[in-house]
This record gives sequence, C-alpha cells and structure tokens, in this order.
Amino acid sequence: MDILMAKFGETKMIRYFQNRRVVLGVAFAIGIVAVFLFVLFNYSVYRDVANCYAVLAREFAAGNYAGAFHPSLPPLNTTLAGLLAAAGITPLTALTLVSGAFFILTIFPLYGFLQRFLSPLAAAWGCVLYVTAPKVIRFGGTGLLESARNFFIVSALYFFSAAATERGGKVRCCSASRSAACRWPAGRGSPWPGCFSCCSSRSSGGSTALRGGGGNRSSA
Repeated sequence: MDILMAKFGETKMIRYFQNRRVVLGVAFAIGIVAVFLFVLFNYSVYRDVANCYAVLAREFAAGNYAGAFHPSLPPLNTTLAGLLAAAGITPLTALTLVSGAFFILTIFPLYGFLQRFLSPLAAAWGCVLYVTAPKVIRFGGTGLLESARNFFIVSALYFFSAAATERGGKVRCCSASRSAACRWPAGRGSPWPGCFSCCSSRSSGGSTALRGGGGNRSSA
C-alpha cells in the first residue's frame, strides 16, 4: 500500500481501501458472488456430491430418515441441505448453498483470529486473501464438506487463542464446544477437535492449578 501511495499519490481510491470496513465488505462481496456463480454455472459435479451427499439430502427431504444418514459421513451439511431441498430446491443447489454459507461465515472467526496478531486492516485484507484462494473457493462452491469443517476449525482457533490470553471460563467453554462441533461437518477434520479440546482442558486445568498453588504459598 505504501508503494502504491508513493507511485500514484494518496488518491481517493487508496484511502478508500485503507478502511477495514470497506475491505471486509469487499471480502463478503467476493464470497457471495463466487457462491452465486457456482449455483448458476456449476456443471462439473464431484462424484462424492452426486452419488452420496445429494442422495442423502434428497432422502432427508423426502422424509426417509433411515436412508438420510450414513455411518461413515458427518450429517451436518447433508441435513441442512435436506431442509433446503424440502423447500423445493434441488439437492445439488442446496448442498452448494450450505457449503457456500459456511465459506462466507468463516470470514467472521477468521477476522477475529487474525486481529489478535495483526492490525484490523491487515486482518481484513487477510479475509480478502481467504475468499480469493482458488482451493477454498472450490470447497465453498461445489457442495463439498470441507467448508463447514474449515468454519469450525477456524472458530476453534479463534476461541482457543482467546482462551490463551483471557482467563474467563466462558471462552474456554466456547472453544471446547466449537472443537466438538467440528466433528459434525467433516470426518477428515477429526484429529483437530480432540487436539483443541485437550489443549483447552489442559489450559483450564493448568491455570486453576497455578491459582491454587499461588493461594497455598500465600497462605503459608
């Protein structure tokens, strides 16, 4: 940004994009447009989506709950897509909307997490980089499960980082809850929830032990 300002001068457009709210708005706009384009022009459907996720969503919409769940697949995306399919949306479009919604919602915890280490403006530009990453866009616009997994992992990172700097038990509880919820959207994210939950509980226990130890020393 400093290089652009030195070359072109402090124009109105450059000042405009130094506003974090504007940059965050750009990030949301890019995410919404990307999902909208996938809904309209997604003609390359993954076999997992066509042969499995869409079938589960269709069975859920039809009320056949015995065939709407698979023991080796997480139920969150297909269940939400089934609810949309019950309203008259095709299963593929419903899956795309669900994965796209998680893709866009990840901006909230990502911004909060980045803001703990960067300036608000840099954190906002980090969200722009997130929504323009090709692989992340593919996860969010093709009905795959990874966008929901990413949402809960980033949320767990945000609350875990907050728990590392704040002593409130409520924040640690939120971190453990987000970590546990991460098991719902994608099985490949399963090593992460246990790690975050374990670290959160150890952090909570360690801080309690320190407070207790300090109290014993002071009383002695």
